[in-house]
Amino acid sequence: MPSNYNFTQNSFTYSFDDIFVFKDTFDTSAGTGLSGSFITGSQDIEDYFLIDSDIIDTYIGDQVWCWGSGSYGQIGINNTISPKTPCPVFGNAVNWKEVSSGYTHCAAIKSDSSLWSWGRGLAAVIGDNQRISRSTPVREFSSSTTWKKVACGKQNTLAIKTDGTLFGWGFNQYAQLGDNTTNARSTPTGVFGGGNWKEVACGELHTAAIKTDGTLWSWGNNNYGALGQNSAGFTNFPTPVPITGGGTNWNKVSCGYSFTAAIKTDGSLWSWGRNNFGQLGISNRSDKTTPVREATSGTTWKILDCGRWNTSAIKTDGTAWCWGNNQYAQLGANLANSIPSRSSPVLVFGGATNWKQIAIGRRHALAIKTDGTMWAWGSHSYGQTGINYNNYVNPADNSTPIPIFSNGTNWKQISAGYYSSAAISTGP
Repeated sequence: MPSNYNFTQNSFTYSFDDIFVFKDTFDTSAGTGLSGSFITGSQDIEDYFLIDSDIIDTYIGDQVWCWGSGSYGQIGINNTISPKTPCPVFGNAVNWKEVSSGYTHCAAIKSDSSLWSWGRGLAAVIGDNQRISRSTPVREFSSSTTWKKVACGKQNTLAIKTDGTLFGWGFNQYAQLGDNTTNARSTPTGVFGGGNWKEVACGELHTAAIKTDGTLWSWGNNNYGALGQNSAGFTNFPTPVPITGGGTNWNKVSCGYSFTAAIKTDGSLWSWGRNNFGQLGISNRSDKTTPVREATSGTTWKILDCGRWNTSAIKTDGTAWCWGNNQYAQLGANLANSIPSRSSPVLVFGGATNWKQIAIGRRHALAIKTDGTMWAWGSHSYGQTGINYNNYVNPADNSTPIPIFSNGTNWKQISAGYYSSAAISTGP
């Protein structure tokens, strides 16, 4: 349908080249809250799109929100301010299905499987064949409609297509794009070695990914043993290599700053690489060059996410745990930030058993409960927690979870960046 067929109702803007709707989704009384480029006088929207039959198609209403540091346009709201509450990404489109937040950029996939990015473009991370910053979503250069998964690193992006092929773009000084070069790429470039990828995670200097056969691979910089190759040193691996120990039962993976964590299909959690803050969760601060099991040797881990010097995870019983650096109270365990770290898993404060997603950034963390509420803790230095302190002048770090400002119950997916956050909520 024509892209100029847009309308606004109840503060939401909709585009019929983006979504389809149920016939009775909107208030179709003439002149009640509707406006747009095709609306004339008090004409009813049914005159244009809605008919007296059943359903046009499935209504998709998932919106992207961002907040925190916006100095390079990474909030996606057509300016460079830094809001301390969630703001809908420019255009108010309601057809997003996945979002990832990096250092100074974001990337997201729409329900039509197209991929869009915004934020700092100096390192070509937007993928639009340019090196300029974008404060509103811009489609990647190929305009493909087959994207399935996306992950943002510090200044690069990796994404998987529906056919299992993996592509990268942006900064590549440490070979973290896996294309057998160290050249920056301003458009999606295939990762060396073919297809059948199902999960991908970006660190600051390296990348890790899981294939559909359950094998785990990594590439980029191997400092501190981040690639799990039973070696360490500031050496780049420009193509994917299997981690030492192999195995075909890897299920989830996440990367931090020169370390990696992963969950196997048996529910065990393993880590390797840098461990200066105890981020490997093995009850000490020794770096490891091959996978080692977290201290509790549990078999009920199901979700994980790595920050710069932290790891966060959720168990099958719905409890949430964090470990590593606590300089900004980002462990959420009611520990003062004067207690700098924990080298084994600590329970997120409150003992709740209904956590379903967790994300940890450089100084803060976010989590969603099964009731759809979102909670945050750690540093508010740029408004990245979304808690909206009235006296916003160096507020104290929060060491326990606090509901974000909107306090809604429709949050679906989250991503914690360096100093900003991104999330998807279900439709209005």
